[in-house]
Amino acid sequence: MTPAEIRQYADIDLEFADFIVRLAGENACPVLKRHALELSSAVRNGAACIPVENEAAEEELRKAFPAVGCFPENGWSTPLILEGKRLYFQRLLRMENKLVSLFLELARGEVPAPPPDRVDEVFSPLPPSDAVEHQKKAVRNALTHPLAIISGGPGTGKTTAASALLYQELLRSPAPAIAIAAPTGKAHFRLREALSRDAEKFAIPEGYRQQIWSLPGGTIHRLLGWGKNGPKYGPAHPLPFDLVLLDECSMISLELMTALLEALRPDTRLIMLGDRAQLSSVDSGVVFSDLCQAAEDAPQGHPLHGVMTFLAHNFRAQSAPGLVALAEAIRAGRLPAEQEVLPLPGDRSRMAQALAPAVEAFSGLSELCRKGDPDALKQAFSLLEKFKIICAVNGDACYGLAGINRIVLSLLGLREDSPGVPVMVGKNSYELDLFNGDTGLVISGRQVRFPGREDALPLASLPKSDIAYAITAHKSQGSGYDRVLLVMPPEGSSVMTRELIYTAVTRARHQVTIRGGRDVIEECVAHRFIKNSGLAQKLLASDMKHSF
Repeated sequence: MTPAEIRQYADIDLEFADFIVRLAGENACPVLKRHALELSSAVRNGAACIPVENEAAEEELRKAFPAVGCFPENGWSTPLILEGKRLYFQRLLRMENKLVSLFLELARGEVPAPPPDRVDEVFSPLPPSDAVEHQKKAVRNALTHPLAIISGGPGTGKTTAASALLYQELLRSPAPAIAIAAPTGKAHFRLREALSRDAEKFAIPEGYRQQIWSLPGGTIHRLLGWGKNGPKYGPAHPLPFDLVLLDECSMISLELMTALLEALRPDTRLIMLGDRAQLSSVDSGVVFSDLCQAAEDAPQGHPLHGVMTFLAHNFRAQSAPGLVALAEAIRAGRLPAEQEVLPLPGDRSRMAQALAPAVEAFSGLSELCRKGDPDALKQAFSLLEKFKIICAVNGDACYGLAGINRIVLSLLGLREDSPGVPVMVGKNSYELDLFNGDTGLVISGRQVRFPGREDALPLASLPKSDIAYAITAHKSQGSGYDRVLLVMPPEGSSVMTRELIYTAVTRARHQVTIRGGRDVIEECVAHRFIKNSGLAQKLLASDMKHSF
């Protein structure tokens, strides 16, 4: 490999590749080092595996024992494993194969007798349309399958269908054990609010609406009782639920989804909501996208056939037609010519001038958080959803995450510990029951309040956290804001993709503003980030019987 080729890899990739070469000993070859580097780099960026480039490379890798083994011939005896034409870390191959088995077992499960069909009655307050008929189909599908998927973009009515579904489930049994969960605290809070709000659209009695609001749940980590030693719930101690409803499933990693499915009882049903076009988890796997693809391609008689309902009609098209059209165009791989793109200011001073009018949206937070009473905090968290800056990259530059957050603090005349400053947790803390992505507000006394919690936590006690006037596109998942400002860097990169821009744009309910170079944005919209995985193909090969 040339010095230029080696420089594209991180130090950890180089160290790992050197270890693999030493382990292979006399069986090492240039192909081995190159693939070890590529695999290490790809997994750091969320892939589960890498494809082997050709048959000659595959043959060379087969000779590199004990660094590389073949599955199932060599079992699990090597750190790298070749399965077909894909190269894996042993741990990720085990997990992927286990998840295939878990999904298929779940999809083959039994479903209790459905309750009286009141779907038409529940939807009767809504004007009849093809879109509403699709929502009804999604509800009936979820009532009759042990695994059901409701996929679609923001505004397509996924939670509306879910609220009608939950009412039907409450009719199935006088005391059903149902949990609702999402990958982040913010996403769970929004799911609970959306289910309660959507239930009011329907002819659902008040008592049932209250039951829907009070269903247990939280983040998936909280649901599983995740602590320092891993999850409390698992195969030997399953979750006590008949039904689990998951939202924002595109964010769920290979590891987390495997842990969740392992914790379900054999008779527990799973309903999954999500948008397959969004960014996937920052960790390994593209589980939801792969599952949707397999369900779409599954032939009749396959366990996944018919488990997915895709909702295409966007109900926001009347209130925000331009935003919906922009999102659909980006999803299709183009930036509309009529979409305005504002120039990127070249330095901190110009960026401050450009941001000053928009930052006024944050100005009321300080007074509300100084008051600190429940009503004031409710208003503050509501105000926090009016406007958000989403950055494509981290860093101290005037267009980077840290740089923009400092500019906003300066414009507001605040310190990092001032009341009204939003903070986002960046690392799990099992002791404090806080997880990556949880967002709170600083209140008086250098304390922080988080939505859905009654206690205030000392700011100094939080795990690693960041100011959150501006957040990354990844961290914006599961959230929604009235207005969004997307700030792009002056140059593209491998992580600047269509999925990133689509995710950022679809966080907006009413308006999105984009700053950056039009050529950079068009390049990003045209570029899809491929995270290699074997999950979709293996799900379709439903006769897999591997040992894990």
